[in-house]
Amino acid sequence: MSQAQQFLDQIKQDVSFFYKVQTLGRDVEAIVSFAAEQGFTFTTEEFMEAVRVTRSTREMSLSASELAALENEASDAPTQEAVDKHQWLDEFED
Repeated sequence: MSQAQQFLDQIKQDVSFFYKVQTLGRDVEAIVSFAAEQGFTFTTEEFMEAVRVTRSTREMSLSASELAALENEASDAPTQEAVDKHQWLDEFED
């Protein structure tokens, strides 16, 4: 797993870490610099590739969970943190 993907996984797992990163907005160079300060070393290109992979994986996962919810006629509402993380990832354009 790449350092960039590990960084995104840390964002997924640690809400306070995510909110620190979120303050950097869409400034990929600032995010890469912050990541390096935290021990994650990767390029801006590697970060954007990890974002693309994460978005793609998330879309497949959402489709599967939506299908399961329809089959079970039950759906859990996402937490605000989950919504914030998804919106943050969506801000990065290909």
